[in-house]
Amino acid sequence: MTRDDMRLWLKREPFAPFVIHTAGGRTYDVTHPEYVALGRSTMVLYFRDSDRWAELSLFQIDAVETAAPAASGASE
Repeated sequence: MTRDDMRLWLKREPFAPFVIHTAGGRTYDVTHPEYVALGRSTMVLYFRDSDRWAELSLFQIDAVETAAPAASGASE
């Protein structure tokens, strides 16, 4: 994935959460563009409501897809 490709995902209007799939089989949910710092060949993802973060190489990203909408009003 290129920096420009990722920038398109981050700058969509309106923003839609998406999921990153890496070559190593990990997945990362991107819920808001402000939680991402995009560099030349890497990106840093900050995880809301925690002290965690992850640094990813853009070259390690296999796929990006729009996140499934959260279920609302589900009955128990």
